[in-house]
Amino acid sequence: MRRINILGSAGSGKSTLARRLGEVLHLPIIHLDQLFWGPGWKKADKAVFRQRVEQAVRGDAWICEGNYPSQTFALRMPRAELTVWLDIPRLICALRVARLSMRTTDRPDLPAGCRQGNVKNAVELVRDAWQFDAQQRARIEAEFAHCSAASTITRLRSGDEIADFLSSVRAHHR
Repeated sequence: MRRINILGSAGSGKSTLARRLGEVLHLPIIHLDQLFWGPGWKKADKAVFRQRVEQAVRGDAWICEGNYPSQTFALRMPRAELTVWLDIPRLICALRVARLSMRTTDRPDLPAGCRQGNVKNAVELVRDAWQFDAQQRARIEAEFAHCSAASTITRLRSGDEIADFLSSVRAHHR
């Protein structure tokens, strides 16, 4: 596994899984939020964002976490050897987002100049997590058809499944 996509709702654990896989596999991590957001949570121009993603996934080895299906799937899905979909229940995701938004320390995967604890962003992210199934699920599943023939899709639905997956990866890469 040299090119891995991680997809899922806000609060599903994409960044955490990417970080843990990166430690085990010694692969660079691409946080799409860092490519999309500028200081103060200012959105990047669509063309600029697409160019950033295209350049980031051009390499032979990476872990890319985030969604942005209409803007990035065509660039990364055909190249990925593994796509991990964190299909975590929406209540858990929404509660995680709410809890994370109350943190006073910033996360390392946040874009430069973007602070945790932004109430407006927290409300939007909780809403996004709650509405993920209605707004994103069908689009993500449709995109699986565009994965390369060599790509594997793994759906993880719980913390236990994520832990088992990580254990399996560790066992195969010692």
